[in-house]
Amino acid sequence: MADTAIHYSDTAVALLKADIGFFGTQIPADLETYLLSLLEKAFADFRDIMEIHLKPGTLSDDFDQSTYAAWLYRNRATGEDKTKMLRSIVRNRQVTQALSGEENA
Repeated sequence: MADTAIHYSDTAVALLKADIGFFGTQIPADLETYLLSLLEKAFADFRDIMEIHLKPGTLSDDFDQSTYAAWLYRNRATGEDKTKMLRSIVRNRQVTQALSGEENA
């Protein structure tokens, strides 16, 4: 059965919009849908590729998810590698998770 749950919070959406320059502005419905799909992709990448479990609604998780989604948004045109900050976010979370013994749920 397909997972139909929403894996982002309103805060993550607002952070993503602010990061890419759309905070406080009306955006087309198609762009909104695209941004939400990027947040879902970010959630899945954290879980499946980086083995980091995010909890939507937790500010630090929302920030990391929206930062990754913003990189996906920009990367579609440039093809650039992850930024130093984004690599640091992932590395720090992986180390913290390993040291704390968190389960990947």
